[in-house]
Amino acid sequence: MADLLRELEREFEKKGIHKGELLKAREIAHNLLAEGVPTEVIEKATGLSREELEELKKHLH
Repeated sequence: MADLLRELEREFEKKGIHKGELLKAREIAHNLLAEGVPTEVIEKATGLSREELEELKKHLH
């Protein structure tokens, strides 16, 4: 039982870290888009998809 709880804890921790990394990448991408950095550069730098960047662009104004 304790092993199961530890495994669940590790799994939730990994998911939390991943979510935090994704949120930070989106924040950085948003800032770069606002500065006029080309989408291709942001895509390479953040790992976000073109679709995600297009969605972020909609919320700039």
